[in-house]
Amino acid sequence: MLWPRDQSRFTKQIRGGHDLLALRKGRRRAAPGQAIAFWPARVAVRKGHSFIGYFLLSLVFFPLSLIMAYAVEDRSRVAYG
Repeated sequence: MLWPRDQSRFTKQIRGGHDLLALRKGRRRAAPGQAIAFWPARVAVRKGHSFIGYFLLSLVFFPLSLIMAYAVEDRSRVAYG
């Protein structure tokens, strides 16, 4: 009666391999989105705002973060009164 136990182990190995392939495919699909999320963050840094804040916002909602990055006031310039 070793057959059912061996069969279940073989099935787990196959499923594990498919899960690993799905994980790799998911990473490849997410990479362009993560790369494009740097755009609003870099614009925000040039204007004196938080890179991390705009990067996280752009991961969640890219259009809003892009509009906000270009619309916010530039804090890196010295204000003359």
